[in-house]
Amino acid sequence: LRVLARGVPGVEAVPGVDGSFVMDHLPQEVEARLIVHGLPPTFTWLDARTDQRAIVRLDVVPGAAVRGRVFDAITLAPLPGAFVHCGDRPAVRTDDDGRYALERLLPGDCELHAQHRAERRPGARRPPEQFGVRRVTLEAGAVHEGLDILVRTTP
Repeated sequence: LRVLARGVPGVEAVPGVDGSFVMDHLPQEVEARLIVHGLPPTFTWLDARTDQRAIVRLDVVPGAAVRGRVFDAITLAPLPGAFVHCGDRPAVRTDDDGRYALERLLPGDCELHAQHRAERRPGARRPPEQFGVRRVTLEAGAVHEGLDILVRTTP
């Protein structure tokens, strides 16, 4: 496992056997969000930020993973290249078949958001955006399969 300081390249720590770690080379004025890299898909961490004045606690907890596809709501065609995210976790892009997988999510009620840029219409200055949302309840330690999202074009 590695603990990373988000947005601060090269700042990372390897936890010791007791779980403790030290973030070296972190500028004093920076308060960075901590990320745990190398966890299995169904584990995650609770939000924590660096603090020069105190010892920071970074908890690893059972998490959840989701898998599904993104489809156009009208044609039901899969949408490659759509972005999917849940909360403040990083977004992923769908593959050529519209498939996505999000891992290391916090359990509980959440919304899966999908966004896709549709093809440019003749005479349009830019392509329309397509959005979709799916509300789900994630169980700790579970991999939730088949969570498909339908997206619609915004006017």
